[in-house]
Amino acid sequence: MIIALLIANLHAAVFYVFFVLMLPYFAEYIIISLRNSYFMHRFKIFRLKTKLEILTKEEKGQEEIENIQSKLMAAEEKLEKFKQNSEKREQNPYKIKLIKRDAVKWLFLVAILCFAMGLLTPIGNEPYTHIFKLLSGTTTASISEHQPLVLWKHTAAITVLCMILAFLIFTDTKISLKDGLMLAGLILLTFSARRQFSLLLVIGVMSLTKLICDFIEKYDKRRAIQSYGTNDRHKRENYNHNYNLSL
Repeated sequence: MIIALLIANLHAAVFYVFFVLMLPYFAEYIIISLRNSYFMHRFKIFRLKTKLEILTKEEKGQEEIENIQSKLMAAEEKLEKFKQNSEKREQNPYKIKLIKRDAVKWLFLVAILCFAMGLLTPIGNEPYTHIFKLLSGTTTASISEHQPLVLWKHTAAITVLCMILAFLIFTDTKISLKDGLMLAGLILLTFSARRQFSLLLVIGVMSLTKLICDFIEKYDKRRAIQSYGTNDRHKRENYNHNYNLSL
């Protein structure tokens, strides 16, 4: 809240960026929550149960009731099978790791409180409207840092982008949905305005570091075994098994 208050009073033009950086956490939580709700399967089961209850009360034909019951059993079996497949994908994802971070529920509250800090300024509602006024004018067209990034002229951006693509394409390294969304969003921001490359370096480097650490842990067998310790036999054997499978 203190950071949001300082940004609102010292640099209102980037007040919204503070909340944009929270979006990957919110998106990941919402996507995983929707997936774990199994809404379509549960809705189908609910509809069949409701229809079965109506037919039973109205004492309709037994054949139609049996038909609905068989469809209901099939839908429930399909739901259980879908749950099992989802658990398997979570344990061994192809590229995207789906991790539900329950603490994000509190982040929603933090975001609301931080957003309210924009009212505690001597310039009224300017933190909420300044960015729209700025971008609606023609001033930014003549400011260098607001111009789109020309990739082939920016060696640092090329390096970061190639590192991310190399880890994702040429290795078996996994990336969490949140980190994937964060990197994708920061890269898009960088392409839209070269001034946003600083965000990619400061914020995106954390996600990139996680990729590098996962890569080292997966492929540097000796280092990983040493980090587990010589006394933890179960972890060493489990790691050896997973390592041989990956090979």
